[in-house]
Amino acid sequence: MKKFEIIEHTADFSFRVFGKTVEELFENGASALMELMFNASLKKEIKLQEKEIRINSIDTDTLFIDWLREIHYLAVVEKKITKRIHITKLNDKTINAQIWTTGLNPEDKTIREIKAITYHNIKIIRKNDFMYVDIVCDV
Repeated sequence: MKKFEIIEHTADFSFRVFGKTVEELFENGASALMELMFNASLKKEIKLQEKEIRINSIDTDTLFIDWLREIHYLAVVEKKITKRIHITKLNDKTINAQIWTTGLNPEDKTIREIKAITYHNIKIIRKNDFMYVDIVCDV
C-alpha cells in the first residue's frame, strides 16, 4: 500500500495519507510531510538526535493535525528533519513518540514551502482493511 498521494486542491496544497493502523497512519503522515517538503526519506540513516514528543488533543482527527504541526514546526523553525519515529503511546486523544531528527543537509533541498497544516475538513476515514485522511496545507 502506498503511504500517501498528492490530491488536487484549488488554492492550497493537499495530500492523502494511508495506513493499515492508526499508528501507521501517523507515521506515514510525518513521512509524507518530510518527503513533500524536503524530499527527505525517513529511511535514510545518518547521525540522528533523539527527541520525545507528547501531544494531547480533543480527538483523534485533531491529534493527527497537531502531530503534523509539531513535525512541521521542528522542520521550519528548528531546521530539523524527522527521519525516524517510534510511537510509544497512541489513543484517541494522546500521542507519545520518540523521534530522531537531523539538521538540514545540502541534499535535503526544500521542494515545497508549506506555511501551515490546517484543520480544514479533517476526518480520518476507516475502510475495510485500511484508513486514510486528507490534509490541506497553506502554501
